[in-house]
Amino acid sequence: MHPKKHLYLFCCLALGYTACKKSDSSPPEKPMAGFTYNIQQAGFLPAKVIFTSNSKNASSLQWYFGDGQTTAGIAVEHTFTKAGTYQVKLVVSNAGGKDSTTQAVTIVQNKPKAGFDFTLVNEGQFPCQVNFTNTSEGADTYQWFLENGQTATTLHTQYSYPLNKIYQVKLVVSNDAGKDSITKPVMISPIDKSVVVYLITPRDQPYNPKYYNILKACVQNLHTWYKTQLGNKTFTLNPLIVDTLRGQHDKVWYNSHNGDFSGSDPRFYGYSNTLYEMQALLGNAFNTTRYTYFVYVAAPGGGAGATGFCAMGDQDLDGLLGINPENLDPNRWIGGGGHELGHAFGLPHPDNQNPQAIMWTGYTIYPNCILQQEDKNILQASPFFK
Repeated sequence: MHPKKHLYLFCCLALGYTACKKSDSSPPEKPMAGFTYNIQQAGFLPAKVIFTSNSKNASSLQWYFGDGQTTAGIAVEHTFTKAGTYQVKLVVSNAGGKDSTTQAVTIVQNKPKAGFDFTLVNEGQFPCQVNFTNTSEGADTYQWFLENGQTATTLHTQYSYPLNKIYQVKLVVSNDAGKDSITKPVMISPIDKSVVVYLITPRDQPYNPKYYNILKACVQNLHTWYKTQLGNKTFTLNPLIVDTLRGQHDKVWYNSHNGDFSGSDPRFYGYSNTLYEMQALLGNAFNTTRYTYFVYVAAPGGGAGATGFCAMGDQDLDGLLGINPENLDPNRWIGGGGHELGHAFGLPHPDNQNPQAIMWTGYTIYPNCILQQEDKNILQASPFFK
């Protein structure tokens, strides 16, 4: 064959090969955009949302979140800081083209939920620092109400309480959707081995400040009287001499039969019901080993006492005010309180029935009554007397 014909055939073969190769190279299929999303802790801000692409044939993915922020990736997270509806757009592309899809993502802010825990330092005895831990959900602002006008606006807080009493601590939280609050009792314990005095006002009765003032004077009077009888040794009082409590029941409940806890003797309904309520009010803090309770209730009920606890009714409070027609002398009612308090210290009725003994009928001639030597021996050995 002529050399030129060989060259022509080679060129044709080469050109034909090249043409066939071009015809086999086609663009990739155009992508199709799609995604799903999951809002973490819906209803609270800031809201973290997880976006996951389920696009097809995409080599590049670009997210637009509707709040000015963008990012790239197959699975991404984004945090929205404000409530609203955001138009979230995903743009995907490859060499064959691009596609996009948009979904409306609604971020809702619910009202916050208030909550807090607290721990007591120094076993809860005053002066006691209390550490408060905020457990609220969805709140932007915090307002603590600690006691006597003392407040705080931090997430967590602490406060040193100066007196033995039950403080009502309130936390108010808020966000743009509203507010919520919670109140918890914080009990600061009295001095160990001390006399704790309470005035209970039934829930259906108004608080009477005259009862409070006269009860405080009565307790101070008895404190001095015991000291005189024992020769400079007396029971331990707390700086807050009398604490006040709002009862859980109406006035008539205290001197009624309300169940097995009331006992079977009507003379002691007042004592038994008051003991039952004090245990409910104080919960685990009620402890007749560490404290002797001297409790007055502004409701009917005869006075009575046993080791660790004594209870008195409103006839005794009226007697302290000098308005009980049974006996208008307040001293007789101070003596009556001293008699029942003696039972709470573990003093019995005397076998000799000495009319001058406070633990017999001597309380009616208070303060001219006496502790007998047997009583003094018991009190001298008591950890409540110092």
